[in-house]
Amino acid sequence: MKIMQRIMLCKSFFVLVLLFAIYGCQTASNTITSDKVTGKPYEIGKGSFVELEKKVIGKWMNLKETEAIEFFDDGTMLIGAEDNFHPEVRGYYKFVDNDRLKVHFGKGFYDKLIPPMSFKIAVSENEITLTDEPDGAATRYKRIK
Repeated sequence: MKIMQRIMLCKSFFVLVLLFAIYGCQTASNTITSDKVTGKPYEIGKGSFVELEKKVIGKWMNLKETEAIEFFDDGTMLIGAEDNFHPEVRGYYKFVDNDRLKVHFGKGFYDKLIPPMSFKIAVSENEITLTDEPDGAATRYKRIK
């Protein structure tokens, strides 16, 4: 499924999530009150997959020429539709394995609407294939810059 389509789907679920959040705030008996840190904070772009990170830097266009993704060397990314009807979406990426990429959308309208997404990634010099996890829809991109 294309990323822009997933964004639109997430918008429609926003109201439902908001209702669950409001309902969940009404019950205080399940609140965690410990100050103990139980995990590391999410660190975007701090992985150990340097060679893979270098390969993805640049601008990529899907084969239908409807969507472009640009990966930057600071761990940020920009997704834009070529139809001028959908806004550009900024986010962060991190390699979590040698063939898995996690994308987090933040610092804007979409940071609350879209949960982090995971993709299987296959990278060659001029092509990237992103496969949605868990449903397995794949999208191929060609390097344009």
